[in-house]
Amino acid sequence: ATGLWELWSGDTRTHQTTTLEDALLALEWQLVSDLLARIDDRCHLHGAALADPSGTMSVLVLGESGVGKTTLTLALMARGFRPFTDDVILLDPETLAPRTFERAFHVDRTTRALMDTLPHGSDWEVPGMPDGYFMPATWASDPLPVGAVIVPKAREHERPLLVALPMAEAAATLLTCSGSLEHAPALALKAVARLTATAPCYALY
Repeated sequence: ATGLWELWSGDTRTHQTTTLEDALLALEWQLVSDLLARIDDRCHLHGAALADPSGTMSVLVLGESGVGKTTLTLALMARGFRPFTDDVILLDPETLAPRTFERAFHVDRTTRALMDTLPHGSDWEVPGMPDGYFMPATWASDPLPVGAVIVPKAREHERPLLVALPMAEAAATLLTCSGSLEHAPALALKAVARLTATAPCYALY
């Protein structure tokens, strides 16, 4: 009657919006967030994970929201990388290999326009997804050790530049992207320490 959609979790109203599409987006986010809060045997990082074209290692793409993680992930996929996940990385604490988490990518109009310029085959995505979503047709499945971590950083009017991060800076960056640090600090700290010791980390400007 009010023209609003509301999302409630228990006795708490978590979202209020005027469109069903936004309400469904909030519902999906709430379900995934509630699921992640219950996972204590995986290290959670905010970013994407992909298998390299040779199938010998995985690459993590980490960073703040809106910096271009999904766009970079899609560009890598167009060049033969296969995704384990986007936005939610779940690492095995022993092997540090990412777990496949088949979840639709959230893509805005700018990202969609860039995607349409990328070369890709007919099996690029699952057809019929709602506006704002992209579902890869194929996923990486075999566990692969992390071979590199890339942190996109925006700088206007500069050519792309890849810069190696010192271990201390890399560890601090990974911790800011950790979804496990608050509820499983020992797990998060151990995973980040091992990850930065074994995989080179880069800032991509």
